Amino acid sequence: MTGDVLPCYDFSHFSSPNDGVCIVVVPAPSDVAANHGVVLTSPAEMCGETFQQVIDLLQKPSYESLMARGALSANNTVLLDSGIFSVRGKAWENLIKLSIEDPDPVLMLLEQKQEVSFYEEIAAAWVPSQHEWLSNRPLGRKLLDALSFHCLISYCAHNLTFLHFGTSMEVLSHITSYFGGKTTFCRSNLDMGDSHVVRASSGSVIASDITGTVHVGDQSLIYNCTLKDGVHIGRRCIILGIDSESLTTVQGGGLSLVVPDQHCLWEVPLIDSNSRVTLCCSIQDNPKVSIHELGKFCGKQWEDVFNHLGVGGDDLWLQTISSKERNLWNASLFPVVSAGKGIIFAMWLMGLLPDHDNLVSEWRTCKRMSLAELHGFIDFQKLHEEFKTRKGKISLQLADASIKCGSLHQDLSNLCMEILEGLDAGKDACEDLLTLYLNPKFDAFKVPQSRTYQAGADLYCALGDVENAAAFERKAWDAVAKETAIAVEPSGGIYAMHFSHVFQRRRVKVELPARVDFAGGWSDTPPWSLEQLGTVLNMAILLEGCAPIGVELEVTGGTGVCIADDAGHHICIKDPAMLHPPYEHADPFRLVKSALVVTGLASSTNLLCTGISIKTWANVPRGSGLGTSSILAAAVVRAIYQAIGADDASEKVSSAVLLLEQLMGTGGGWQDQVGALYPGIKCTSGSPGNSLSLKVEPVSLCPQTRRELEKRLIIFFTGQVRLAHNVLRTVVRRYLQRDPVLISSIKNLVSLANYGREALESGHLNEFGRILLDVWLIHQELDPFCSNEDVDRIFKHVHAYSQGYKLVGAGGGGFGLLIANDEESALIVKEVLTGLSVRVYGWSISE
Repeated sequence: MTGDVLPCYDFSHFSSPNDGVCIVVVPAPSDVAANHGVVLTSPAEMCGETFQQVIDLLQKPSYESLMARGALSANNTVLLDSGIFSVRGKAWENLIKLSIEDPDPVLMLLEQKQEVSFYEEIAAAWVPSQHEWLSNRPLGRKLLDALSFHCLISYCAHNLTFLHFGTSMEVLSHITSYFGGKTTFCRSNLDMGDSHVVRASSGSVIASDITGTVHVGDQSLIYNCTLKDGVHIGRRCIILGIDSESLTTVQGGGLSLVVPDQHCLWEVPLIDSNSRVTLCCSIQDNPKVSIHELGKFCGKQWEDVFNHLGVGGDDLWLQTISSKERNLWNASLFPVVSAGKGIIFAMWLMGLLPDHDNLVSEWRTCKRMSLAELHGFIDFQKLHEEFKTRKGKISLQLADASIKCGSLHQDLSNLCMEILEGLDAGKDACEDLLTLYLNPKFDAFKVPQSRTYQAGADLYCALGDVENAAAFERKAWDAVAKETAIAVEPSGGIYAMHFSHVFQRRRVKVELPARVDFAGGWSDTPPWSLEQLGTVLNMAILLEGCAPIGVELEVTGGTGVCIADDAGHHICIKDPAMLHPPYEHADPFRLVKSALVVTGLASSTNLLCTGISIKTWANVPRGSGLGTSSILAAAVVRAIYQAIGADDASEKVSSAVLLLEQLMGTGGGWQDQVGALYPGIKCTSGSPGNSLSLKVEPVSLCPQTRRELEKRLIIFFTGQVRLAHNVLRTVVRRYLQRDPVLISSIKNLVSLANYGREALESGHLNEFGRILLDVWLIHQELDPFCSNEDVDRIFKHVHAYSQGYKLVGAGGGGFGLLIANDEESALIVKEVLTGLSVRVYGWSISE
């Protein structure tokens, strides 16, 4: 309901009454009120984000009116109507009942050619001071009878901002700031030698078919177009739905499309007609400014337009329309003709075709439409279908090129969806892509096998072949494990150890801390970490003064392996062959078995003559998000290395755990074990290449920052359990698909890890808290299920007392952490969490 603005606000902390109507308002300077709706509340204080009863609605009031009504605050601000309403409970039921009444109120309005505004008439039904006015409006009595049982209240959102896109210049500014310099979903992406875009660094080309040499000027936007060789687009232009090839049907190829700086050019189909209308204007034109007020068309005042084109005002407006009413909005400028002819007329109107005598007479004889008339005749369905078809064709070209060149750099899953939606023969096209995919020799292009298999899975899935799609996904997952093993052990010496080794110690006990991750998670996970830069900021912690994760290994007098855990599971394995994969998913001992395999002990002669007992424990709740599984694996691996007298350096143990998790089939990255094996807070970076190498850098805190962090950082258990395995598979699959949203999100997480390190080292804990919140938002983009109503409820209760928060690990439950505003707020947060039956843990940095 917010019209031509996009409200930007974190509504996760907004709640409205369960039964009632609430409008969101935002404080703004009084000079803004003249162009907006203003809400008058009682009491008039505007401090805090609280609910107030609405006593009146003011439409675009003057400053004098604001003064008279007491709508100004002490700092000369007013409460603007954001256009955001919350209608719940009985109030919502009443609104729905009104919409389905017989006779239909909407049909009544249409028959009477009247209108009702949600902002005015419907909102007025909830404000008693507006009832008298409303009773004389269309549907007024009906609205009052149905809705007046509830009164409107307001919620003041002080941090709400608006992104305006009501004008072409605003739209251009926003889009080029995001897409500037990008060529997105375009045939010019093919790099096949037949397309070239001469584009300024901030120009944007989106969902368009570009062939030949096409010039796109600085900060210009090209969307849903087909542009051929010779097209020249000036600076700060907007071009929508234009097919320059249509010029060849009327000019025989002798004319190329040219658009001058700061102009808009767009084309629309008409309902029940094969004809189209091509429109143009300057991005600075205001259609509602009249000739009398020195209004403009294509950047020129109307008198200059008349002189240049050789036309007069009576050609554009009826004689009965005065100069005060004549404007671009109601000027009959745009001919209803074929697409190619429409482009020629548009170039003439923009002043680019000086030899216009023939065009003037032809233009005068054409049926022409104004902007005002056109809005009722645009065939939006056809416009949408044409867009889908063009996007389908471009998608097919992109997919075809991606497979032919062997790079597989495109998201074939998304491209196939566009092909199926946009092309009548979409399924046949996808079958052709699958045939093409099955033929090339991808090894020649050095494409990772995991990516190759995922591409096949996507193509089979698009064709509805569920069985083959699932088989290729399994192959992709297995390939990730193999690629990880090669990156960790490029020499191929996986699981190797000297078979002559004997146990050097009869009893070994290893205890490790938990880890909390601050930023960068997912960038440590293969295959991302094998191909892209990964950086993670995390910390090793003791909980309630203890290292919570541990293992005890003891050499026994018998043979074989006995394994026990703190959940009461116990098993003795006499045959070493039973230690090797494959493992059942529900096997509680597969972690220890995998550790015995990756260390080489399962294949050594030791177990044939000497038995061992391995006991494991983790004094944290299952599904904690603290990296328990990986850290426990690290503890087991280190215990085995120590028992046989092998090198148990943290780097070696970390690599072994990475292999172990691939062997188990769970996948996983390096940040959990690194977080526990290396002390304190550290920022770890992984550099991809022939072999995966990690650089672990301690984060130095000054004594004051450390003391402040220990008092303001709160670690708690949400009481909910969630395992990360399925989330991990989803993230891995999306990366293998080359999902651009996921790739962008993980790159942002890497950047936030570096920013977080800088904030900690400079002692800026408030900034560090805000970074945690940014990380949390990105995690929710990556996985919508990493939060839930219960988690949101917890964070909502502590939001006012914190600078930032997040769940650790993959989220969805487990542990959370929070940076309080100050020490006093930290005490309040602990009380609030305790009141919510959320356990707060004592913690300290593990050195």
